[in-house]
Amino acid sequence: MEDKDLENLEFSYLETISAILKANIRNNILPALKSMNKISSHWVNIKKDEDKGYDVGFERVIYSLLQQGSSDLKNANSSPIGSDLMFESDDAVIHIDLKSNQPSTNIGDHWQPKIEANQSSYKINYNKKGQGGTFAFEGNLPNYYKVNDGGTIKELPALTYFISILYNVSEGKCEIININVSCMPNGQLSDVYGTEPIGAGGNISKKKCRFKMGRCKKFKLINEKRLNKIYINRNYIRNNSIPSKMQLLKFLS
Repeated sequence: MEDKDLENLEFSYLETISAILKANIRNNILPALKSMNKISSHWVNIKKDEDKGYDVGFERVIYSLLQQGSSDLKNANSSPIGSDLMFESDDAVIHIDLKSNQPSTNIGDHWQPKIEANQSSYKINYNKKGQGGTFAFEGNLPNYYKVNDGGTIKELPALTYFISILYNVSEGKCEIININVSCMPNGQLSDVYGTEPIGAGGNISKKKCRFKMGRCKKFKLINEKRLNKIYINRNYIRNNSIPSKMQLLKFLS
């Protein structure tokens, strides 16, 4: 595909995923994400997995909804290499992963989430601020899948999306602060975006990085948004002390 056609396809599925979430945000998603509050006495005093935190519950809610609405995303694919959700549509293979963060512990990860090679087709060399030398990130996904469909071989681009949830849990009560959907560029577009989408993620590794969505908020070739804001709890942001609040407001602007 031409780069511009590829961006138009990325944008099309970004709008599809966003539309499913927006249509369900008030009546389904927010109540379901906060449904833990109704049974908090059963989990509030039990130690959570430090790596997963509340991710498991949020994933259960969001993925259930997207799978119910998968007529627009087509069929789930069982490949062991890919994001937590992976759909094979007529014109693309779609990867969707959920990231969730709390403002009191890792608010910066909300606009620069840590990602792994199985979630991206991007491959690039980059420099880390404050450190000499050049580092590399190598996504495990191909730019295009060669799909054998009943003897007919077709090439489908790998598209990568992240659903990011900023939330706070205190004394057994969960509040959702912000939900966004973003699209990380396909690896073919590395000549267009260069190192803008990539930053070092924790331990420097070819298979781990950060997606710098805060500086990759627009499609460069079609002048559309790469990041859609699904929900903003402005009342919570206004009335609570949040680390890096100005950065959060700038990110949401």
